[in-house]
Amino acid sequence: MDSEQDVRRRGSYRTQALEILIELLTERRKKKRISLRALAAKLPPAMGFTHSTLGKVERRVQDLSYAEARDVAKALDTSLSELDAQVEHRLSVLKGTAPAKLAKKKTK
Repeated sequence: MDSEQDVRRRGSYRTQALEILIELLTERRKKKRISLRALAAKLPPAMGFTHSTLGKVERRVQDLSYAEARDVAKALDTSLSELDAQVEHRLSVLKGTAPAKLAKKKTK
């Protein structure tokens, strides 16, 4: 059911990159010990995100756009470019093309 590029969830497709991004945002929130209510309060009112909406995103029930991810990242005092770098690293590890592995292959 799960392909390498997409994960089918309740009628919509998510890329692995989006799955990892949501995972990173969740990890960052928990590491900083910020509740969903506190995070929702930091978000711009125009987003219309409540603690319930954020919970649905973390449980992978509701989608998160790139623009929304940027706002959540700002509320967590991090940059989306930093998270993108971590997403790319995790994707390369999953695909087996992590920089450390490539360096080992070249030396053999």
